[in-house]
Amino acid sequence: DARSRAKTELLAHVSHEMRTPMNAVLGISDILARSPLRPEQAHQVEVLAHAGRQVFALINDLLDNARIESGRLELASHPFNLVDLVELQLELLRERAQAQGLWLRVFARTEATGWVLGDQQRVAQIVTNLVGNALKFTRTGGVTVELTREPSQDGPGGLQAGRVQISVQDTGIGIAPDRLERIFQPFAQADASIAQEF
Repeated sequence: DARSRAKTELLAHVSHEMRTPMNAVLGISDILARSPLRPEQAHQVEVLAHAGRQVFALINDLLDNARIESGRLELASHPFNLVDLVELQLELLRERAQAQGLWLRVFARTEATGWVLGDQQRVAQIVTNLVGNALKFTRTGGVTVELTREPSQDGPGGLQAGRVQISVQDTGIGIAPDRLERIFQPFAQADASIAQEF
């Protein structure tokens, strides 16, 4: 109990300390966004603000430690534009891809465009993690994120209903079929020796 309390206090302290510089990052990006900027600069400020909001959301997750430990992390479902979200996540990783000489692109099928209902923060995290791993294990070629949607049915208010699928494909080393199940275990790697090589 004492160790658990100490951990909770540490997380609260660390997250509080992280909030202070993050407030500055978000505040300055907000000031910049309202100033006269060239289109390229405005886009860079938008990317910076988006990344800052993501970090803030992760800090909030740290504060919600009790729910995470009990396995009751709740999803916050809101409408958001999936293509815009994925493109923004790729923008955060584009410089890294270019530094490695790799291409990074999104291919959205027509039926997958528009608004979806889901947890925008979790989708952003998942896309960033999958694309980040794909870049890590790819030496030549690049990474493609493909967005598709199951055949739709009319939902409430005429909204399209149908599950969306996000596929991340790369030209890297891949994962041996007999190791695929391991990657879904917490903190597991398919092959530690390969991970060290990369």
